[in-house]
Amino acid sequence: MPFLALVLATAFRRRPLYFAEHLIVALHLFTFYVLLIQLVVGPLGYLERAVSGGWSAAFDTVWRTVVLTLMLAYSAVAIRRVYATPWWRAGLTAAALLVVLLAANFVVYRAVQFVVVFAIT
Repeated sequence: MPFLALVLATAFRRRPLYFAEHLIVALHLFTFYVLLIQLVVGPLGYLERAVSGGWSAAFDTVWRTVVLTLMLAYSAVAIRRVYATPWWRAGLTAAALLVVLLAANFVVYRAVQFVVVFAIT
């Protein structure tokens, strides 16, 4: 979340806001992302596997697209409301947030996982 707050603070650096305020917005967005994945995608994945009897690549592709679209749309609306910015800027900032979130997941989270597993074994 600090990475998301850093992107927001950088994108809206001319606004007289504290970093903690950007962190609150980032926390709000991250909470939506986690709830969307845990409460919507997870159960639908289990339902799809139960109905079709296995994993479907087409289902996976469709749901990834839907989830990323929902995350992008919600982020753009939230950024537009909080920072009172035009739609185009809110959309670009939302896209930058998602890119940073994915990059932080691949670089930081997986590195931490490696260190923890290496230390345990």
